[in-house]
Amino acid sequence: MPWSIIICSHNRAADLADNLPKVQALDYPLDRYEIIVVDNASSDGTAAVAAAAGVRCVREERLGLSHARNRGIAESRGELIGFIDDDAWPEPEWLQRLDDLFADPAVGCAGGQVVPEWGGNGKPSWLHERHVCFFTVVDYGDVTALRYSDYPAGTNIAFRRTVLESVGGFSSILGRTGQLLLSGEETDLCLRVERAGYDIRYAPRAVVHHQIPASRLTKAWVKERAHWQGISAALLEQHYLSAPSRFVKLLKYVLFAVAGSLANIVFALLGQERDAFFCECQVALCQAYLKKTLGRDVL
Repeated sequence: MPWSIIICSHNRAADLADNLPKVQALDYPLDRYEIIVVDNASSDGTAAVAAAAGVRCVREERLGLSHARNRGIAESRGELIGFIDDDAWPEPEWLQRLDDLFADPAVGCAGGQVVPEWGGNGKPSWLHERHVCFFTVVDYGDVTALRYSDYPAGTNIAFRRTVLESVGGFSSILGRTGQLLLSGEETDLCLRVERAGYDIRYAPRAVVHHQIPASRLTKAWVKERAHWQGISAALLEQHYLSAPSRFVKLLKYVLFAVAGSLANIVFALLGQERDAFFCECQVALCQAYLKKTLGRDVL
């Protein structure tokens, strides 16, 4: 079995029902891939949706995306393991485009473009372009080789099984857990893959569409997402950066927090809502980073 596609889902049976058939419609030989749904402690009809589609479903009781992904890896048979979210769907040639990258044995991880499908009234006018990444949007253009911190997104990422066996799976310290917007688990794993000497590649035409619900298109959600991004960055850097480097980053975040607060006031007075809100979110990110780095519990 060359490919295993893993879809982790927690109480989003409706999204799974919408998108699972699109994953099954891949332009790729049916006998060369399997789909596994990981029901992560759901209390809705997730398992029933998978059964109705004729897809294998396994249950992981430990809540958390990293736990679910690791369970999917353990249950899979593929030489290559791809991940896609339950609120996303691939273009028909998605798997073939990733397959082409793994023809090079030096490639340990690969991913592709993630196109946003904005819900509600579309992308808000107050959303700064630098915060579009909070919605798992990826477009690296014509770049083919990726380095830290430009890695594939978790809704369009794949690994060679032997590489996962050598560097380990997803860290359970990071990643979504219930309603907590903790992230960074893909970055952590990609760092380990890169440090082990493997290449990380990008295929612009390996496209996945990601549905963004209207419920997330609020300033409150984006600011909360920024807060958790700060915590995620602090957790990653505590592990990967040396003490002197962490101290330098600490000073930078202090400077960014002060400058961002002042810029927020200026932009607000000038009536520039988008820039003012961007600064507000960056301050929230910096404050969360500083508190976590300095040992204050913000989880």
